[in-house]
Amino acid sequence: MLLANIDDHPAVRAWTAVYAQRRGELTLQSATAIPDLTLSGGVSRLFETDDTSFRLSGSIPLPIHDRNEGGIIEAERRLAKTTYDRNATRRQITRKIIEAYAEFEGACIEASRLLESILPTARRATENVQSSFQQGRLGVKDLLDAHRDQYGAEVQQLDADIRCHSAAAKVEALAARNPFQHGWETVTRRQ
Repeated sequence: MLLANIDDHPAVRAWTAVYAQRRGELTLQSATAIPDLTLSGGVSRLFETDDTSFRLSGSIPLPIHDRNEGGIIEAERRLAKTTYDRNATRRQITRKIIEAYAEFEGACIEASRLLESILPTARRATENVQSSFQQGRLGVKDLLDAHRDQYGAEVQQLDADIRCHSAAAKVEALAARNPFQHGWETVTRRQ
């Protein structure tokens, strides 16, 4: 549905890149806890005795005092914070999509109700008042009131239609999916 592509949202993808970076930092800090083997070699020449000697040495530092625990803990903390922030961003975007979809749904239901029920009734009432006016049974004030009510209903329907499409654009911007393709038909003004 609309929440299926939430991991493709740019804000969530940005956290995915930060997560990969933090994961690399943790790997680096863990690697520095293991001491490196140091090998060295050399050649010496003693001129007094005309001797040549070869020297080879190796050393492995014992990580008694420095096992980089602080660096590892800090890297783990940063990784956990990144995970938390990414999940918080996902929840925030999900909430925004749900709110925008609810706004979209409410506005479209109102626009549809006005279009299919209220406007035809207002138009019939205006036609009846106009017919009665032409027959002399009603006055100009009644005719003007009927037209005002009809135009008010049309403005209300257009306003609901605008809110419906504005909310649809908001949903599409957040979810990268058109909500009209998920169960709603475009509400248009019928003449």
